[in-house]
Amino acid sequence: GNLEDFTALCDEQVLVESGSETNKSLADIFEGYEGPISDGATSSISNAKVSIQDGIKALVSYDRTTKAGEIVRETREWVHGPKGWMCVSVRREDL
Repeated sequence: GNLEDFTALCDEQVLVESGSETNKSLADIFEGYEGPISDGATSSISNAKVSIQDGIKALVSYDRTTKAGEIVRETREWVHGPKGWMCVSVRREDL
């Protein structure tokens, strides 16, 4: 993904580091979720599962191998609103 698409699809609360009093840039937050922006490394996903609730909420989970080589189970919660689908939360568990 790219930073512009990432910020357009994420609710502003996802773009704030939980419990932090420091202000991280959007680029820093993006790199935390997606990996380095310009190093040419890639990430991959497998074992994806989608659960749609009432047509306006969706949970998407998958195993992700990050650009740094970590393997995690990532779950993203999406909500459909006036501007379309927005990611409202992201959780990761180490595998």
